[in-house]
Amino acid sequence: MVFYKIAKNFPLDLYFLNDASYTMRQLASSLNLLADDIASDIATLTTDFRFGLGTAMDKVINPFTRQDPKYLVSPCGDSPIYCDLPYSFIHRQSLTNNIAAFTRAVRNVNTTGNQDTTEGLFDGLMQIMVCGDRIGWRKKARRMIIYATDINFHQAGDGRVAGILQPNDGLCHLDSQGKYTMAEIQDYPSVGQILQKARENNINVIFVIGGANNKLVRSLYYDKLAALLPGGFNNASELTTDASNILDIVGNSYRRLRETVNLKIGQVPSRELDVEIYTNCRTGQEVEKTQTCTGLTLEKWTNFTLDIISNITRCPDQRVSNFTLFPEGLEELVEIEIEHVCDCDCQLEPEVEPDSEKCSYNGTYECGICNCNPGWIGDQCECDDRGTAEEACGTPNGICNNAGNCTCRKCECFDGYSGDKCECNDMNCRNYNKLLCGGPDRGRCDCGKCVCNANYTGEACECLMSTASCQTNNGTVCSGNGDCVCGRCQCRSGFRGEVCDKCTSCPGICQNNKDCAECVAFGSGIYNPTECTQLCTNVRTAPILEREIFPGQHTNITIKSCIIEDDQKCFISFNVYDSDSSQEVVVKDTKRCPAGSPDPLTIGLSISGAIFLLGLLLLLIWKLLTMLYDNMEYSRFESEIQNPVWERSKNPIYEGCVTTVENPMREDPYWIIQTLMCYQFILRVAFKMKVPTWGRLIFICCSICCVNSLCFGNRCGECLITHQCSWCKDQNFTKTRCANRTLKADGCINIVHRKNHAVTPIKNSDFSDGGQGQDSVQIKPQHVSIKLVPNLYLKTFSVWYKIAKNFPLDLYFLNDPSPTMKTLQSSLKSLAKDIESGIKNLTDDYRFGLGTSMDKAVLPFSRTSAEFLDDPCFNTIDSVCEKVYSFKHRLNLTDDIEAFEKAIDDVKVTANHDNPVGMFDGLIQTMVCGEHIGWREKSRRMLVYATDMAFHHGGDGWLAGLLEPNDGNCHLDSKGFYTKANVQDYPSVGQIIQKAKENNINIIFVIGGNSSQTVQNLYYDTLAMLMPGNTLRASALSIDARNILDIVSDNYKRLRETVKLVVNGQSEDLTIKLYTECGTGRFIDQTNICSELTTENPVKFFPYIWSNFTTCPEKRNVTFTIFPEGLEERVQVDIEHVCDCDCQLQPEAEPNSDKCSYNGTYECGICNCNPGWVGDVCECDNRGTIEETCGTSKGICNNAGNCTCRRCECLEGYSGDKCECNDKNCRSYDRLLCGGPDRGRCDCGKCVCNANYMGKACECLKSTAPCQNSNGTVCSGNGECVCGRCQCRSGFRGELCDKCFSCPGLCNNNKDCAECFAFGTGIYNSSVCKQLCTNVRTTDEFYVAAPENQETNSSSTFKSCITEDEHKCIINFNVYDRENGLEVKVNKRKRCPPGPPDPLTIGLGISGAIFIVGILLLVLWKILTMVYDNLEYSRFESEIKNPAWEKSENPIYNDCVQTVHNPMCDLGFKVEDMDDQLIGATSERI
Repeated sequence: MVFYKIAKNFPLDLYFLNDASYTMRQLASSLNLLADDIASDIATLTTDFRFGLGTAMDKVINPFTRQDPKYLVSPCGDSPIYCDLPYSFIHRQSLTNNIAAFTRAVRNVNTTGNQDTTEGLFDGLMQIMVCGDRIGWRKKARRMIIYATDINFHQAGDGRVAGILQPNDGLCHLDSQGKYTMAEIQDYPSVGQILQKARENNINVIFVIGGANNKLVRSLYYDKLAALLPGGFNNASELTTDASNILDIVGNSYRRLRETVNLKIGQVPSRELDVEIYTNCRTGQEVEKTQTCTGLTLEKWTNFTLDIISNITRCPDQRVSNFTLFPEGLEELVEIEIEHVCDCDCQLEPEVEPDSEKCSYNGTYECGICNCNPGWIGDQCECDDRGTAEEACGTPNGICNNAGNCTCRKCECFDGYSGDKCECNDMNCRNYNKLLCGGPDRGRCDCGKCVCNANYTGEACECLMSTASCQTNNGTVCSGNGDCVCGRCQCRSGFRGEVCDKCTSCPGICQNNKDCAECVAFGSGIYNPTECTQLCTNVRTAPILEREIFPGQHTNITIKSCIIEDDQKCFISFNVYDSDSSQEVVVKDTKRCPAGSPDPLTIGLSISGAIFLLGLLLLLIWKLLTMLYDNMEYSRFESEIQNPVWERSKNPIYEGCVTTVENPMREDPYWIIQTLMCYQFILRVAFKMKVPTWGRLIFICCSICCVNSLCFGNRCGECLITHQCSWCKDQNFTKTRCANRTLKADGCINIVHRKNHAVTPIKNSDFSDGGQGQDSVQIKPQHVSIKLVPNLYLKTFSVWYKIAKNFPLDLYFLNDPSPTMKTLQSSLKSLAKDIESGIKNLTDDYRFGLGTSMDKAVLPFSRTSAEFLDDPCFNTIDSVCEKVYSFKHRLNLTDDIEAFEKAIDDVKVTANHDNPVGMFDGLIQTMVCGEHIGWREKSRRMLVYATDMAFHHGGDGWLAGLLEPNDGNCHLDSKGFYTKANVQDYPSVGQIIQKAKENNINIIFVIGGNSSQTVQNLYYDTLAMLMPGNTLRASALSIDARNILDIVSDNYKRLRETVKLVVNGQSEDLTIKLYTECGTGRFIDQTNICSELTTENPVKFFPYIWSNFTTCPEKRNVTFTIFPEGLEERVQVDIEHVCDCDCQLQPEAEPNSDKCSYNGTYECGICNCNPGWVGDVCECDNRGTIEETCGTSKGICNNAGNCTCRRCECLEGYSGDKCECNDKNCRSYDRLLCGGPDRGRCDCGKCVCNANYMGKACECLKSTAPCQNSNGTVCSGNGECVCGRCQCRSGFRGELCDKCFSCPGLCNNNKDCAECFAFGTGIYNSSVCKQLCTNVRTTDEFYVAAPENQETNSSSTFKSCITEDEHKCIINFNVYDRENGLEVKVNKRKRCPPGPPDPLTIGLGISGAIFIVGILLLVLWKILTMVYDNLEYSRFESEIKNPAWEKSENPIYNDCVQTVHNPMCDLGFKVEDMDDQLIGATSERI
């Protein structure tokens, strides 16, 4: 029980949202005057109250507000009243108890304006409700909003007129000045959003409507809205002209809210609890089910009784649930905690026995049974089920090796498997004579190996241990010519027979068959034709001698190859095939004879043919070049046609004729381009080859022949995916195993070829007409398994379809119950039995159903005023009308025709408001509510949709604020009414088509009314073509609707006699094409539709299936279905992609074979390694990640090696377990690492020096011997010995510091070498200069030494020298002191005194100048003549384009006037327009 009583001083927050338009200015005045009176009146009810203020107008965007600069500055236009700038909403005063501040805020409000007659106060109302912190709403207070206006409101969707598409997000968007910032970005809020936010924030909205039309505005818009909002107000309040009654409106509204309580239930777990509230409001009357009490007083409290029922069928996992009760409009609430009492007393102590002996100490004994502890199961908790199945029974191959079930932590193996974890396959042993291990008489299979009985041996117990079967009559085993293996003789080479008693290779076999071979093959030899026919019956000829062509090939046949010579010295080849029962001779049909004299005719023809082929090749090349040239010419011709330069001059003698010239090369060259593109790449490579032309031609021909014959693949199955490829499974085959035609030539013996498709029917029930107690069967087979070979069309699979005589029919009528469709109702009732009779002629199993659909009961689709809600036909001739509804399901599908007639008779007319009807709601409910309607799973489903108007579809519901899209689910209540009509939008056309296909429903559109043809053409014909059933158009209903009988019958016959096969669930890897001849006996066509079928003759379809992939997919098995559209019958097709060769499967494959190091499967001649192993024989362990085995902080193998077989293989120069040592990162000496092997070696980045060396690069000799001169002085006393080399003091150089650079005579000693080397003068001749002056060179860049020979770098110093030759010329040279000796650099230029001028030089200079001037003058003359010629040619072209025709007359003879009629002038062309007409006509012809 819950009690409620009014608190005397319960807080009140009162906020005024005023319309700021000019017509509502009187309200601001009254609020200013009456604020104190309102406060005084409220104070009599509560002393804790606060007032707030905000004003709203509309969005400042066209068309809601004028965008002229004049109106943007002053929205009131030319009115003398001052107006604020336009705005959407401004929060002006937060809730306060300071009445003076509130009054001041009211006085500061100025009017503003908008453009249209509807205002956007909903934006302001939403912001007031959601901006609680800005407004100042208190948590525990009664919240009221006075919404004052005189006009209608904008709502969601109106913003789209201004291009505002973003919906209102219902969040607070006020800036620091209280202005709404998202007005021009977001749409207006919807009515639903306003209702939701009012309930969420416990706000009571009081609508106050003023103005001259306040009664009309209130009744049309605000009364209904007020009834929907919290507070229980059934209508809005009217404001007087002077707005003086605002005091009474506020006071009375607050009193009503204060004295009324509406107890609401929140957060009820709907599936578990039903909560009902009862009270009598302390009136003394009987308690009734209600949540509302009115007329309460401060002294009078009331109590509410809760009736709580838990509607559960089993105890929920969550025993405790909560919900709340609260007075609507207030924050106070009652929290109720419900605990579900589900346990019996015997489930609780002391009756219960935890860990009882009766439960194997693994559970609680309660109420006569065991409740096992977690991890234990069984009647007595005897079974340990702790942990996962993987922990208890897991293996690398799956739970119990995928050969058993894990129960009580133990494996229970399937039949044929054994072992603790079912690891032994007792059906995987080898077979002998099609029996496992040869059958029980020979042995048994134990864990994959045969255990043979006493007398047998071998892997399949195939071998007898006794040799009795191999002995001859005298007891000799295999006649002494072989060994007895498994009870059979294996003969040595040359012997055959069961006991090796026959000899094929013995002498005489070739000679004995020589004469027969010669007479049969060539008609020569010692036998005449009669003798040959009688004696040589076992001889035949063949073009080649190969063992494979023998038709009766067996393993016991041996071959002897023979070559003989006839009397003409020709060689004859033949094979003798010797088997146990017969001998056959195969002779090669050609013999090799000695070469005769050359045939002149043959030679001549060969030479002529070669010349002819060469000429043909040259002709082909010439033709190709001419075609390419013609194409280029034609392209240029087209370019000139598209961009013509027309002759515009006019001939006075003749004007206006048009000459049409056809281009003979107009033939489309596309086929040439298309052909050449196929081999573009080959040609490109060929022309880049640096070989003769004949080499390129050979390359092109070979490439074209080989491009389509490439085979590839690492395994047999991968190879055979490609068409015409084969695989060699010989173990020691070293060439490419995957090839097309070369395997046999490469020496392969065991070649694997592609398999063929295999089609296996799984279920193939015969056709059945159905009837009493029998199912109809119209399509077969019903289930088929196909083993599909990749990249090869399957054309042998067929599907049959035949009409069943008594196939079930479910026929549902969805009618428009509007007054204009009343004739259909009456006709349907009167013709029901006739329809039944017509259907009965086609099938005995039929059922009828009925539903009616009108429209949503909301504006603007239906009138919602009180009089129209009760009677939608108000003020019409139809006096009795049912309340409007969206859809009502009236009759389940039934074979009771009288019930169908009664359901039709019960239908009453109804009406909507707009022209389109909302029957799509009823149509989708009819299709998806299968259980309500009664659709049978195996029947032909027909739905007759009858109306005379267009339809509403998805999106139209937005006009009524229905934004929730249609979910396509069933929403029918127990009475058959659609419950989501006023919540969800209409379904879209796409949803209707989708649901029709999903549920196999054929929709027949029947259109009536006076405008049936127009409605049918505009709306329903196109829709009918999109629906299943191949209906080309809708059906027209006659005025009296009597043709409904023909419509139903004709459409059912058409559907029955037409079949369209559809493929569903087709994989992307498959290409499926349907072919049929529709039972006509003609050639099959690619189509999936057959019509005009009969019940006697079935029709056959051929699904051509092709799997197109280059690698076998991971999912080998796929399933799709083929079904007749509109029916539930299916052909299930299970496809298994056959990608593996037989040698990849057991028993040929050898898992964990010793040939593969026991780490892989030996298959088809190669090893397929287990996961984690690689290599040709799986010898390399590659398990785990390379980071785990070879990883370091610097990368895999320190980025200095490759991780192979879980070990680092270091690159050259690196070593260590993980290549951490860089053996090339040591210092070098003399360009050798650590000075070379004579000095030391690099070990992990450091030099390890030999005994006589030291230093970081082993660069230093430990001994000073290299630094001593002949007398034993170290570095001649002029330096120090460091690392076996002298470091000399300044001024000394040389290996032993025995040379002095600064000593006198350095320049004079090098003078003669500098002179002879640089200028070829001086005392040295050329030979002496080359011998003595090897350290001298010349230079253009010459530098003078610094004073005192100071060092310029660490490696050398130099001294500048100047000398004079015999001609008094100055020579400059520098002497450099290098580590390896002195070097002399001589300046190439010497400075000499001036001499006399050279006459020859002067003469040549003058002549050259004259010659150059002449050349320049000649070039200038040529340029001027070219410019003049161009000017003359331009003038010539100008005269050609604009000729000045000679018009003078002959004075001696006056010619008569001749009129020439131009045929083109009759077309009305003007001469000025002729060019444009010519261009258009020519372009059209081209």
